[in-house]
Parts: sequence; C-alpha cells; structure tokens
Amino acid sequence: MAPPPAPRPPSIDLLRRRLRESRRAQEWDLAEQACDRLLDLLPDDRRAWAARAWLARARGDLDGAAAALAALAQRAEARGFLRDRNRLTLRRAILEDQGEGPPAAALEAALQQAAASDDARGLLLVRQRIVEAAVRSGEPAAASAAMTDYLAVAATVEAEDQALQLVSGIASGAGPVACAAARLLAARAAANHEPEIAVSWLREVTRRDPGDAADAEALEAVCLTHARWTDLADLYRRDAAMAAGPQQTRALARLAELLEDELGRAEEAAEAYAAAGAAGLGVAAWREALRIHEERGDPAAVERMLDEAAVAARPGVARAEVRVLSARWRRKQKNLQAAADDLDRALLDAPNLLSALCDRAEIAAVVGDANLARDLRTKAAALGAPPPGLARSGATVHGTDSRVPRRADAPGDPQE
Repeated sequence: MAPPPAPRPPSIDLLRRRLRESRRAQEWDLAEQACDRLLDLLPDDRRAWAARAWLARARGDLDGAAAALAALAQRAEARGFLRDRNRLTLRRAILEDQGEGPPAAALEAALQQAAASDDARGLLLVRQRIVEAAVRSGEPAAASAAMTDYLAVAATVEAEDQALQLVSGIASGAGPVACAAARLLAARAAANHEPEIAVSWLREVTRRDPGDAADAEALEAVCLTHARWTDLADLYRRDAAMAAGPQQTRALARLAELLEDELGRAEEAAEAYAAAGAAGLGVAAWREALRIHEERGDPAAVERMLDEAAVAARPGVARAEVRVLSARWRRKQKNLQAAADDLDRALLDAPNLLSALCDRAEIAAVVGDANLARDLRTKAAALGAPPPGLARSGATVHGTDSRVPRRADAPGDPQE
C-alpha cells in the first residue's frame, strides 16, 4: 500500500489567505510578497501564476503580466492542456494591446496554436480579436478580410448569430471600415437569398458613400434579381437627383421605364420622361411622355407637357424637334392651323430640319397652298428627303422607335 502524500507545509494555506486578503484590501506590496513566496514553494502552481499576472496588471506592469501569462501558457502546454494554452496566449496578446492594435507576432502565435490544435472556439476568439484590431487600424481592406475570416470560423462552431451581431455593430458605425462591413453583410445576404437584408445594407452604404458606382450597381443587381421594384425606383431617383448630364438622363429614363412597366404608375412615368427630356435626352423622352398621356386619354396633360417641353428645350434643333412633335399631335387633333404654326416656328429654329420641312409641305398641300408645298419639297429633296408619298422617318406621332429613352441618345434629322 502506497504511503499517504506528505502534508503541505502549513505556510501554504497561510500564504494563500494572506494573498486574498491583501488583494481585497489593495495592499499590493503585501500581496506581491505573498505571491512570490508561494511561487518559491510551488513553482508550477497555476493559481499563483494567475495571481502574479493579475497583480502585475493591477499595478500597470504590463510586461510583468505578459510574462506571467507566458509562464502559465508554457505550463499548460507541458501538461497537455492545449486549449488552456491557447486562451492564455490570446490573453497575452490582448494584454499587450496598448490601444493601437495587438502586436502581430502575439496574435499570429495565438492563431497558429488554435489552428494546430483544432481548437475551433479558440480560433473564433482569435479571429474576433483580429477583427477588433483591424477595425481600430481604420483600413477597410484589412477589416473586410478579417471579418470574412471571422464569419467563416463562426459558421463552423454555430456562432454565426454572435459573429453577425459583432459585424453588424461595426457596420452601424461611421467611416470607411463601417462601409466595408456593410458591404460584406450585403454580399452575404445576397448570396443567402435574403434580398431585404442585402437591400437594407446597400441602401445604407450608398447613402454614406454616394459616389461609389460599384455599390449602386450591386444594389441595382439585387433589386433586379429579386424584383424589388420600389427599392430600385428609389435608387434611380437618388441617382437622378445627384447626377448631371448623361448619367442623370439615363437614371431618369430607367426610372420612367420602371414606373411604367413594373409599377404601373403611368402618370409618374410620364413626369420622369419629361424630366429626362428637359435634362438633355430631348424629343425622344418627350415623345414617350406624350404617348403615355395619349394612352391615358388626357389631352390637357399633353398640351401642358408640350408647352413645358418647348420652354425647356435648347434653342435650335432641340426646340425645333419639340415643335415638330407638337405639330403632329395637333394635326392628329385636326387642328391644322396650330400644327402649321408649330412647324413655322420649328423652321425658324432649324431651317433645314427635314421632319419640319416635310410635315409643313404636307399641310400646305392639304390646305391648297401648292406653291409653298412645292418650294418646301424642293428644299427637302435637296437635303436628301424621299419623294412625297414614300414612307418617311417619323411620320407618326411616336416615330419609329417608341422606346428611344432606353438608349442614351435619339436619332435626329440632318441639319446644317
């Protein structure tokens, strides 16, 4: 029968009690003396080393605390307690963090130890710490990579909710790193077929960083894929309000098409087409607005839109084309005199506009003014117009391309 273990020296219990009481009373010198004495008697005592780390940190001795944690980690590894070693290594890395990010070497050691020992939970903790350090660094690319790795590890240990909560908190902040987190969450939601979440984050990113075309394209793609028409309309409205030139007209034309084709809001679509015309798309957009008002049976809206278009159009060919559009509408209403007046004004703006010459020649022929009709047709023929009676481009109210605003430009007539 093995002999019973030798009793511990009675001073051990006394030293532990003294250590506890000194810590409670914040008598650091007495506590350190008791801790040093314990370690002299029990060099591998985990509790004593933990107390040494705690005391060093309490007194602001971070190097001493790190050394104590390193000693604890070594002893845990020697005893085969690898997960304890991993946690202690990470604690050391955290301890050495002075607010400017943990030293790369300390975190790398913690990462390698957790990976080598198949410690998924430990790896998650390290990845979380790397995320926090990357966020403090203010580098969006580094933060995005760190958060991606963190979410990937979280998925393996059923900790996605916790990880998403952390990343969502980062995304709700401000600055480039917050935008990077929001983009990551949006991409993840889109890949998981969660369009509502993806749209929410992408709208937030485009609000914070409206100049990033990639964000707007990503939002547009999600909306198109999942038929989020109202969200897409909001995006086009925002783009139209912020842009100028071709980008603005493109956004207004897309908005108009969406309102008409997908949302069934014809009156709003006509307004968007008219705005696109005024913004520079010209008669092609106003022709679409006229078509919608005509289909709705609203001649007053047509008259109002044509008057506004004549004012908004630039002098010259652009305004002349609007006059031609107006003349064709009035001719359909059997108002030849008003149509002739519009065409006369168009020829004052653009004397060589073929559509105006041909239309005015037709009206002259109808009302019996053969001389004027002959003169206008002669001039039109010299400019390349087909003989009377042959089909001509734009002979109808809507023209040959009724959906012209889907393109960035519209066909015009030869002119000087």
